[in-house]
Amino acid sequence: MEDFAPKLSVPQSYIIKGYRLQGKAPPYHLLITKETAMYKSSPVAINEALLQEARDLLSPASKITLLAQIKGARGLISVQGQIVKLSALKKIIPEREEVPMRNLTLGQNKARASLTLWREAAAEDLQVGSVIEVTHMKLRTSSDYGDQLQSTAFTKIEVVTNTLSQTTEVLGVTEGPAADTLELLVLDQEPVLVEQQMWEPLEELLKKDKLFVSVVIVGEKVKTIQAVDPQTEE
Repeated sequence: MEDFAPKLSVPQSYIIKGYRLQGKAPPYHLLITKETAMYKSSPVAINEALLQEARDLLSPASKITLLAQIKGARGLISVQGQIVKLSALKKIIPEREEVPMRNLTLGQNKARASLTLWREAAAEDLQVGSVIEVTHMKLRTSSDYGDQLQSTAFTKIEVVTNTLSQTTEVLGVTEGPAADTLELLVLDQEPVLVEQQMWEPLEELLKKDKLFVSVVIVGEKVKTIQAVDPQTEE
């Protein structure tokens, strides 16, 4: 691609021939080969829907997911948790080049998840005990290793500060400072903010009985929340 990059300009349209397409599902990767040729062409009319689809492929959505709920997850997901196990950085050779790789185990409440980090993600400075958020992961399941989350080209890792992960009782909820935000009061904590869409599945449960939740709070905002049976959490 380095040979072609200086020849490309924006917003010029091109016809590309002799490339290879890698991947079984979006985001695909277009591979440049010796047979690849690029031809300047006339402008191509692109509607807003196609532009949005392209933006989504370049920066795809990655839904924050509780570790206890990753089984069967489809698409790209983001997870949070504390590093409870971390392997040394390795370099393997899957296709004639050395690729950095690292394994780690994340914990969130009683849930555990195995993660495999590749390339740039594997080179991040990580430590056991740190609470991190890992974005754009993909679930892989095998008979040998079970469920594993694999990093992708979009994966970012951020060390999360001031994070609380716990099972607690919801005492009440009221309107928040914004139209799509609510203020949540949980046992022994200051009020925190939760997105209305995230809270909606729990609204009816709170009306019926005491509501216990597994919740991750970052700063003053709820990152994930899920109703739980307190007896199974003991």
